[in-house]
Amino acid sequence: MTRVGDKLVYTESDSGPEFSFNCKLEFSLHDNKLTISDSNFDCSNWVFTCGARVGLDGVELPKVSQTCPVSD
Repeated sequence: MTRVGDKLVYTESDSGPEFSFNCKLEFSLHDNKLTISDSNFDCSNWVFTCGARVGLDGVELPKVSQTCPVSD
């Protein structure tokens, strides 16, 4: 994973003779939301399989103001 501007980017690819993919998964934080981008869907389809009709592109996770519980 590398930092590119204000994003963290995970890349993985393979260019085998029968099958190839180019996964580029981008993580960015805007307006207190973590946004995940998988614009060509190769990460969802070939690296991080999410199941039928589920993808990673455009996923937004809002930041919450809760704190983690602390044990006594």
